[in-house]
Amino acid sequence: GGTLEYKYTAQPAWEPMAYGDGGGGTLIEANFPGANFVAPSEGYYELSADLNNMTWTATKTTWSIIGDATPGGWATDTQMNYDVVNQVWTVTVDMISGGSFKFRANNAWIIDFGIDENGNLQYADNPLYPYNPNLSNLTVPSDGNYTITLDLHLAGQYSYKLKKN
Repeated sequence: GGTLEYKYTAQPAWEPMAYGDGGGGTLIEANFPGANFVAPSEGYYELSADLNNMTWTATKTTWSIIGDATPGGWATDTQMNYDVVNQVWTVTVDMISGGSFKFRANNAWIIDFGIDENGNLQYADNPLYPYNPNLSNLTVPSDGNYTITLDLHLAGQYSYKLKKN
């Protein structure tokens, strides 16, 4: 909401450094008024900044689950809903324990998550990170109706929950 303007900061304060829009997908040091980024519309965005190359991206996202554990199999995404109050994505759906699934954005294999050997959610695909072939798909322990929650609101601390209903 509001003006849809924002800046990147390296810390939870404006100083010592903030980064702004240098135009054409480039970042500039912008610890001053102006040079704000402007989101094209309201929505849920994946914001990425590459300080080595001084570039940035803003990708508007919706989230879904896909896989042979889900009602749509690997052919059709099952859409998740955004909970504004709790800042999480959720879906309640019948799942199959003999299959597996992944979380993915925008019904495409450009931004998606798998889990590492410790069960932590990690990017499998992302425009700023290379493909990670070492991740596993997610599974459910038994057939049944589940509420699945995807929490992406804290960068670097992404998580998910499976609750059997």
